[in-house]
Amino acid sequence: MKRLFLALLLFCAIFVAKADEWTGTGFALKGKYVITNHHVVDGARTLQVRGVRGDFTKMYNAVVVAKDESHDMAIIRIEDSRFSGFGEIPYTIKSALSEVGEEIFVLGYPLLSTMGEEVKLTTGIISSRSGFQGEVSSYQVSAPIQPGNSGGPLFDSNGDVVGIINAKHRQADNASYAIKSPYMRLFIQNGVGAGIIPTNRKMVGWSLTNKVKAIKPFVFIIYASTEATANPYATPQSQQKPQTPQTPQTPQTPAQPQVREYRAGDTYKIGDIVRRNGVEGVVFEVTDGGKHGKMVSVKESDKLQWSSDLNEQERLIGADNEYNGAYNMAKVKQIADWRYKYPAFAWCADLGEEWYLPAKAELLAIYRNKYIIEKAIDFHVFYWSSTEHNEFCAWHVCMSNGNARNNYKNFNYYVRAVSAF
Repeated sequence: MKRLFLALLLFCAIFVAKADEWTGTGFALKGKYVITNHHVVDGARTLQVRGVRGDFTKMYNAVVVAKDESHDMAIIRIEDSRFSGFGEIPYTIKSALSEVGEEIFVLGYPLLSTMGEEVKLTTGIISSRSGFQGEVSSYQVSAPIQPGNSGGPLFDSNGDVVGIINAKHRQADNASYAIKSPYMRLFIQNGVGAGIIPTNRKMVGWSLTNKVKAIKPFVFIIYASTEATANPYATPQSQQKPQTPQTPQTPQTPAQPQVREYRAGDTYKIGDIVRRNGVEGVVFEVTDGGKHGKMVSVKESDKLQWSSDLNEQERLIGADNEYNGAYNMAKVKQIADWRYKYPAFAWCADLGEEWYLPAKAELLAIYRNKYIIEKAIDFHVFYWSSTEHNEFCAWHVCMSNGNARNNYKNFNYYVRAVSAF
């Protein structure tokens, strides 16, 4: 994704002073956490956050704690003894998709050297529910953006975050792109935990002016540098060398992980191999402190068709949920002779009643944790998703790079099943 955007789009981080220093935008999550773009923090040895609570006299050291290069997102954590919290965050991150035509606005810090350090507002609409070259994880929006807007929040008319700005089209006027909020929520949940997702919706019905006043203390300038010393704007205390950025998903699992029998109420972590009703799976997502989550089957199918015969059966079946494969599985099971017509779904069902063909977002969550999961199982290249693209095509995900693509339903790809616990 990064190479594609570098070739055909303009990334929105901006270099300042020297080629080894640059800035972007980020915004507050709960606790000490800030979300921004991966390309804003990529290659940085020093990261600092400026503008917390609207105070631009202080800069706080930060470290990377989670990355998603394929969707261009990163979470950083402020590590500075002077930091006393963000205060009450006035927005939430929307869990549902937005529609074409919805009004949106963007806050960020573009072109600092010429535009200054006051947060900048641009407005527009959602132009498309797909991004560059049909990328389904992004919106195209009409709000103008400039270098430096990278990582800035995209809000709807209710003041809910619906995306995170990451690119603009070089050859089109006012064609910008933002990663959709459901992908943000999934990344936050898997990277750090759902507990840091803001939950307020206090700005519904407010004027745009009042929304901007409430939000801007929680939208920050991110300074990044390849140097081990801090940005020259920093205070002496914040010039200490930050910790080396680490991702919590760095593999630390043993070479031969042990299989655990599933027991309700036990706690599990990502990478655990769990046997449930005789079928083994690897945990790729946890909630409720590890008592609940999802696992992907250790067992893999041979190559199977999503649909066996597109000429003689229902082409559109409503299995279009990108986030919940169990929903799509239920849609398939309503069709007569579904086991014959939908081989990939039937293979999953044969593992047990609780197993289903994963949705596209669930496969992408597996990909994001693949370095842990691969300690237990080997991945092939493509896996079927349960999510329909249109009447002829469905989604599949490449486990070598996290790319989601669509292809004809009667093509052959591998299958692994997912089970929620």
